[in-house]
Amino acid sequence: MWINKSGQIMGYGTWKNYESIRHHPRFAGVVGRDHQSNALGFALADLDLETFWSVVLRCAEQINGGRWIE
Repeated sequence: MWINKSGQIMGYGTWKNYESIRHHPRFAGVVGRDHQSNALGFALADLDLETFWSVVLRCAEQINGGRWIE
């Protein structure tokens, strides 16, 4: 996360960096991206943070060797 020049809190999706979630559309989809596209920045204020955080936690579990929980 970072704060851009306009003062917005931004996030950056790095799903392509992790083999275990690279091909799963859920994380990219929650930030309005396609999992096959480049990971562009997004404004956190534009997201449903409850849904976003839930998906972030599931991705972290998958990246760190856990199983994907739907």
